Amino acid sequence: VSEKSMYYVISGFILIHLIWWLIEGLPFPFKGVMANSNSFGGYIVFLIGIMTIFLRSFNKKSLLVNIFIIFGGFLLILSSSSRTALLVSIVFVITYYLWPLISKKRVLYNFYFLLVTGIIFLFTYIYPKLSTLSIGQNFNEFSFKFTGKSFFSGRQFIWGDLIVAIEEKLFWGYGSAANPSSIMMNGLSAHNFYLQSLLQVGFLGIVTLFLFFFAIWNYLYFAKFNNKVRIIAALFIGILVFLAFEVSLTQNNLAIALLQWSIIGLGINYTRREILSKQKIKE
Repeated sequence: VSEKSMYYVISGFILIHLIWWLIEGLPFPFKGVMANSNSFGGYIVFLIGIMTIFLRSFNKKSLLVNIFIIFGGFLLILSSSSRTALLVSIVFVITYYLWPLISKKRVLYNFYFLLVTGIIFLFTYIYPKLSTLSIGQNFNEFSFKFTGKSFFSGRQFIWGDLIVAIEEKLFWGYGSAANPSSIMMNGLSAHNFYLQSLLQVGFLGIVTLFLFFFAIWNYLYFAKFNNKVRIIAALFIGILVFLAFEVSLTQNNLAIALLQWSIIGLGINYTRREILSKQKIKE
């Protein structure tokens, strides 16, 4: 399937949902074809990401059309009421525009990755504790004021119970078939890929996962001047942030996982092409 074909398919999907949303009277939250609005928001944000990658294969005559479709997609993200999807969008923009700085030297490049992953792991650990602290109540008031939603979505209870369970089998975990409902009997999702992974494969597993992500990030560095890779690297950081709030990539929400793996695969493919191209020039 060509990039142009994928671009048209994604554009059509976004436009159909935009029309659907308008015809229904701008419902909020809007979930489209997905099971819930949060999944819809996540699906749209990564679809827009892939479409943005493919935009670079086109001339500038269709610039206004492209802007309209991306803007329409952003409206759909807002309509989904998914704060996770909105956060991914913000992280993407920050990473994309900081790219000339963070990719200038590999030490800065790797520091940025470690900073983001460090914030993710730290937030995952302290979030359950914040609800009992005054600063947590301040965050809650701020969240209500600007988003109309509580800062504490209920994840604090799930994550807190999971952390306690994980600490009992920290090194090896409970096995790849384990899930929160089998450990805590609450029937709920972990809503955090990293905690889910820790629960299943323990500390050794999460370290391996971290090294895998770190290897992908470092591989993309070899094509840092390629704008498509720049977009993909920013999306990759967005994926890491998304995984802090949802379980995808390997389980639960495979519709979104397919998009995430596609982004990673495209990044590796474009980087490999760049490396081979440089080798041919040297020959």
